[in-house]
Amino acid sequence: MPTVGVVIYSEPIAFKDKIMSGMAATIKMVGDNGERCQVEFGLEKVDKSAIDWQTLEKIESPWTFSASGEIGNHSFGQNLDEIYKLNKDNDLFRQVYKYWKEFHLNDLQAGTLNQTEILKNCESTDYDDRCEFLKKNDLYVDRGYSYGSKWLTQIIPDAIVSQIKKLIIETRGWS
Repeated sequence: MPTVGVVIYSEPIAFKDKIMSGMAATIKMVGDNGERCQVEFGLEKVDKSAIDWQTLEKIESPWTFSASGEIGNHSFGQNLDEIYKLNKDNDLFRQVYKYWKEFHLNDLQAGTLNQTEILKNCESTDYDDRCEFLKKNDLYVDRGYSYGSKWLTQIIPDAIVSQIKKLIIETRGWS
């Protein structure tokens, strides 16, 4: 059974003339190999506009999901795939892992949904190679947006935001 720590932004926090609000939690586990594992995850909303990666329309104050992990004293950051191997039977972690795979830093998309989908067929992760791949597939510019020219946002559906909030609340032990 994992132990749970909690971090919460109970009051909006102002920074760079913007207001941020959100909630987060920490799951502490012991992996199958006996190593300490920890995952911090949360949602935040910043009072700023963004561009939807699907429609390319302006949106206001979208939610952002983020998660990061630790394994022992030697692995930090985006290591949830490794944590999964050690904790695949932990139901709470598996839920966080699912959201991490789909929505981690959803406000930092280099491409539109169309560009991102076709790039699944590109073997390289190099930016210039990916641009060339998109050019060969006539998608470097999608509806006026040039790949990588600004950050786009993948909107987290309201139902998923509600599920993540519920997961954070349950992780805290609130009912």
